[in-house]
Amino acid sequence: MRKFIFIALLALSASLSAQPLKWSATYDFDHRGTFGRYIGSINGKNYFETDYYSHGIMALSLNKLSIFATDNQNNKIAQTKEPIKIPSYSLLNLTVLGDYLYAFYSDKEGVRYKRLDPNTLEETADKLLCASSGKKTFQEIVIQSGDKSKIALIIKSSTENKKEVDNKIVVFDSKLSRLWEQSILTAMDKNKGTILQYQIADNGSTYIYYKVSDKQTKITLITASEKGVSTKTLIDRSEFADIENVDNIESYIVDDSTLFIAYSNHLKLKCMKYNVVTGAVMGNVSFDYTTDKTTNWKIRNISKLDNGNFVVAVSNASVLVESSYSMNMVWMSYYLHDKNFYAVCIDSGASKIVYSRMISKGVIFSITSENIARVIMDKITFERPLFFAKGNDFYAVYNASSKDDDLSEKIVPKAKVSTYFTGSSGKLVTNCVKISAEGKATKTTLTTYKDKKMALSPALSFINDKGDWVLGFSSKKVISFANLP
Repeated sequence: MRKFIFIALLALSASLSAQPLKWSATYDFDHRGTFGRYIGSINGKNYFETDYYSHGIMALSLNKLSIFATDNQNNKIAQTKEPIKIPSYSLLNLTVLGDYLYAFYSDKEGVRYKRLDPNTLEETADKLLCASSGKKTFQEIVIQSGDKSKIALIIKSSTENKKEVDNKIVVFDSKLSRLWEQSILTAMDKNKGTILQYQIADNGSTYIYYKVSDKQTKITLITASEKGVSTKTLIDRSEFADIENVDNIESYIVDDSTLFIAYSNHLKLKCMKYNVVTGAVMGNVSFDYTTDKTTNWKIRNISKLDNGNFVVAVSNASVLVESSYSMNMVWMSYYLHDKNFYAVCIDSGASKIVYSRMISKGVIFSITSENIARVIMDKITFERPLFFAKGNDFYAVYNASSKDDDLSEKIVPKAKVSTYFTGSSGKLVTNCVKISAEGKATKTTLTTYKDKKMALSPALSFINDKGDWVLGFSSKKVISFANLP
């Protein structure tokens, strides 16, 4: 009898540890093809945008921005009564800054912002942030520091000699007071110089990773602050023999003087610990990918564990373009494949690899607009896994086929299951892989598509004010949330 009770208790314990997701109410939206994105949180309220990045026939309403809010119990508590009008293709960033929501956008006057009330979601201001200089502007970018206390506005425009680009950087605090401004010249000709990334630290320093291809190829780190601008060589041929093909670089800001930097050329991943003040490399390590004919590895995330180690997540998502012909018309389809990802754990000093783990899966996402396809691939894709660290464990939550053996570490050459805004295969599941500090991987299936008719949307997923991970799911006109157990 005692043995029976012990077995029953074990069974009860197992069932409790594998509790199903507790779903919120589903939220219905009017636009077919809408997908959303988490903006930020203010005092227990979580904000999301929808509609602006609609696709298909709904792209005609591309200047309309809708916002809704939930509380920490995932209940919807507010929604815009009328869409906020933002000129088509002009939205630069939508974020929480201080106690308000801001939508930054560009028009003929320069860069403007709309300030939104966090309670009513109504527009309370529409003001000019930075006036146009009269020069030919190529691009405006708004980036935000990790602690959300500062933003940097980068305005790229032509110079008088038309051989250089003026990168005007203006940094603002949480009240949008201007702190400082600097200008940095880079080559107009992309064959001579390419900016790989902009990044702003919590102290307001702005980092530019710039690949110089004229004469001798190298990657430099340009640091801009209120004290001025400094340039240091970060990577040259002695660090990476195939430096011409390095087109992917990501950085984790450890503190005001230290960066953990990962860079890749789709065949090899290299990481370094770098002192911004002295320019000293404090550690350097490399890792070779498993390759196939369609390999296109890209760094997606850097997470820091409590023990000081870093985990770099790299996936080989790619875009395949196919054309079809009907009635003398050409139809283009864009297939976004997300097939495998690596979790590469590197020690705190960037001197050795603690573990490397590949997860094999297969998801394919199809769409007919190249512009929207690129946005999904780069910013708000449904397929890209949600990566994060908690304690000394690393997690990936993602969509995959129920038939895949994700933990086999065998590379998946082709995607096996399709997702789409308006439907999905019944074989689609949402999995969570946990990788321990020693590299042991365990997988849990959180939900199947046929149960809720919704697929995981990492763009809707977030950490709330209580420190809980909340997963966002979407399909057709429906969005729902569930706390990660």
